[in-house]
Amino acid sequence: MEHHPDRYLIDLLLRRFGYLETELMSELEKKPEFELTRQQVMFFSYLNTTCARASDIAREMKISRQAVHQMVVELENKGFVERAKDPVRGNAKIILKTEKGKALTKAARDQLEETEQNICKNIGEKNMENLRKILLQDWG
Repeated sequence: MEHHPDRYLIDLLLRRFGYLETELMSELEKKPEFELTRQQVMFFSYLNTTCARASDIAREMKISRQAVHQMVVELENKGFVERAKDPVRGNAKIILKTEKGKALTKAARDQLEETEQNICKNIGEKNMENLRKILLQDWG
């Protein structure tokens, strides 16, 4: 049985995610100060949505703490993040964005906003609104 690329929801979602990711990375690649891998850019999206402890980010990203630690070291060396003492857990460290990291976040958000506006022009406001509603629903 042949696999049809539109048969499964995951295929459709991954293609659309790939489109968004490509648009973002294409824009960031134009800015030499933001020379990062796709995984490092993804890390920033998790840094925005979770408590900024390496173990929490590893859990969210579904990768090992060691992989997150290596990414943090690389991002720290490039000046995007820094580690600080966790005010809640004295023996833990939290990951904070530096000014350069905040500038990266702003550039990424600006690009994603522009891409979403283009999508909205292409599929229409009502479809965009419906898409957001569907994605925000509890899928069980």
